[in-house]
Parts: sequence; structure tokens; C-alpha cells
Amino acid sequence: MKEVYIYGCSGFAIELAASVQTQSKSVENPYKFLGYICDKEYVNEEFKQKYNYVGDDSVLNKGDSIILAIGENLSFKKELVKRLEARGMLFPNFYHLSMLEYASVEYYDSLNIGKGNIFLYCSGINESIKNIGSFNIFQPYTGAAHDTTIGNYNVLSAYCNLMGKSSIGDNNILGVNSYLLPKASIGNNNKVAPGSFVYKRFRNNCVIAGNPATKVFENTSSKNI
Repeated sequence: MKEVYIYGCSGFAIELAASVQTQSKSVENPYKFLGYICDKEYVNEEFKQKYNYVGDDSVLNKGDSIILAIGENLSFKKELVKRLEARGMLFPNFYHLSMLEYASVEYYDSLNIGKGNIFLYCSGINESIKNIGSFNIFQPYTGAAHDTTIGNYNVLSAYCNLMGKSSIGDNNILGVNSYLLPKASIGNNNKVAPGSFVYKRFRNNCVIAGNPATKVFENTSSKNI
């Protein structure tokens, strides 16, 4: 059994905690939810009363496992990871129950997958993926096909798909229902607009949109750099 805390007090954190608690009732060797961790200044009284808020990260001890419910603020997420790793915290991958109907946590972890990734409802990972890094979020109905490469700190929104031999670097945000077609690639710090179809290569710091997708302008947001 993996005992885990969830960092965050947003709707995403609440949704993620519900998934963890559902697993604990259904899966052999489940995750056990211990409570929410978040800086006190961001937590209102209603949240404290309604949910299992246990405090800020000062309550954590070396060896504790934590899942980061942080979406698009990637710069903050990276700073937090650096701080918690220095204190010896662990970052397990989270696989939704819908994935564990087909294979175990141990099997997925053996597929060249890093740490701290979140795979939500009906995420699809082909067993012949090339590599998935760390601290990525796979929203519901996302997919990674054969020979795909995914770096670190990416957000794949719902219904986003990476087709065979496509690749993305680090710190990218892919909008709802966006696609990377076979052999397409994007570098680092890019934003892909919802519904975009990426056919070719884009490098770094681009906002990409359309079908076929083109560069609209430079991505200057500090949140995903």
C-alpha cells in the first residue's frame, strides 16, 4: 500500500483525492490518501472544515510520498519539487483505476516512465513508448502511442493524443483535443491551442494553433518556463 499526501487545495486536488480514495476500495496494493498539504495562506476556512487538510509541507517527513496537484504553474511546481526532494520526499506515479484494470502499477513503472506523473481516467500508454519523463499530467482520455517521447513537466489536456514517433520536450501545455501526428515534435516551453493538429517540428517558446498548426506568436509566460 502506498500512503500518499496530495499537495494542493484546488478543484484539481479534490478530484485527484477522490480518485485515490476510490482506488483504495478497489485495487490490491492501493494508494492510501493521508490528507491535503498546502501553504496555509492559500487555504480558506471552508476547505479546512470540509476536507482533510493536515497543514503545510512542514508536517512532511523524509520518505513521505506526495502527489502534486499543480496544473499549469510549472515554474512554481519545479521550485516545489526541488525543495521537497532536498528533504527526501518521494514522488510516486499515480495511475487511475481505469488503467489498473489492464496492468499493475509495477508494470507501468517498468515502461521507461519517470516519477511524479499523474495519469487520470482512461489515459492510454502504449507498451512500446520510448520514454516518459517526470511530473507530467495526463488528463482524461489522453494517449501516447508507440515510440513516443515525452519530457518533464508537461500538461496534456483531455483528449490530447501523441501519435507514433512523435515527441515533446519539457514545460509544454497541450490544449484539449490537440494532436501530434506521427513524427511531429515540439521542443520546450510551448503552448498548443485546443483542437490543434501538429504535423511538423516546432522548437521552443511558441504558441501554436490551427489545423495544420502554425506558430502564432512567442510564448512569454513565465509560468511554464
